[in-house]
Amino acid sequence: MASVTARNWALCAVAVLNVLFVFISGADFIRFVSFRPIYHNITGETTLCQDSIPWSVALKNSSVLWSLVVDLSLLALFTAQHSLLAWFPVKQALQSMLGALNRTAYCFTTALVLQVH
Repeated sequence: MASVTARNWALCAVAVLNVLFVFISGADFIRFVSFRPIYHNITGETTLCQDSIPWSVALKNSSVLWSLVVDLSLLALFTAQHSLLAWFPVKQALQSMLGALNRTAYCFTTALVLQVH
């Protein structure tokens, strides 16, 4: 009986930590998407993205190419994480280890991948 209670408390702690981590990741995402334009409006800096540069010119810039490589790598990581956790053996292993909290691993790893930058 004591081991069941300890396991339940441990799973509860994992769930609470996961909720906090996912919430923080969501807040970081919102900050990333929203606050840069807000900052520019408050400080009176120039407006964002008003330049019209053709792709043929932009792709000759090494910093643009590097940014594309990084972004595509992060997209591949996100896709691989989702594919791995959708694989039946992984789903089954998570179900046997975490029981009702098996989605915790999915949410945690999704938030973790979103934190990589």
